[in-house]
Amino acid sequence: MYDFISDGTVDYQARHHEIDFVLSPYYSSSKLSFADAQQTLALTYVKTVLKTERNETKTSGLNPAAIRAVTSGYPTLYTADPQMPIASTSESHLTLDIEGLVANADGTASLIDNLRFWISDEYGPYIYKYTSDGQLIQTIQPPDAILPLDKNGNLYFTSEDDPKTGRAANHGLLLGIARILNYELTLCDTLRF
Repeated sequence: MYDFISDGTVDYQARHHEIDFVLSPYYSSSKLSFADAQQTLALTYVKTVLKTERNETKTSGLNPAAIRAVTSGYPTLYTADPQMPIASTSESHLTLDIEGLVANADGTASLIDNLRFWISDEYGPYIYKYTSDGQLIQTIQPPDAILPLDKNGNLYFTSEDDPKTGRAANHGLLLGIARILNYELTLCDTLRF
């Protein structure tokens, strides 16, 4: 991730923020003051969830400069991973530039306790399934036509220049993954975003 304040690159761990909100629509046709308009939407910070990969290893926000080998059992085992974008051979943390997030409730307990998050990533461009507390559950690799490949047919995850095929540089799964998963999100008062 590029930090414009320090004018350099910062290794930023992937995260999402949860914010509760109350929307109080204004239905009158009379003019509303700015102060009163501010009262129509109340936001309350709940928490920040840091993303980790297997074994609670922190993710990285650095541009992927290397590739981690496929995990034995992929794609048959959902706990096994395809080749993954990593910061470097010496820092093998999964690199993420999260572009989309969908909350997916599964299980029978309360909605919040069993939320799972599908996350689309620019670097992969993969789709990751995470627990509500930020731990990686599953990695889904898209079809070969979307994968960034160099002129020799090797995965090429960098965001700094265009791969030969697949996604364009610095453009992964930018579209909403709700459309990819054909998921219809229903708002309810206990759901946090």
